[in-house]
Amino acid sequence: MDIAQKKTSEWIIMELGDGQVAGLPDNANKKEFYKNLISVFEKE
Repeated sequence: MDIAQKKTSEWIIMELGDGQVAGLPDNANKKEFYKNLISVFEKE
């Protein structure tokens, strides 16, 4: 699922896929990604 934040601060779903390409790149800092994602939703 791809999400985006609008200028109004609302979150919207941009695209839903079937999971064939789901996930983060191999070189992504997964711990940092999820830490930042959690902090965004805690502000809501």
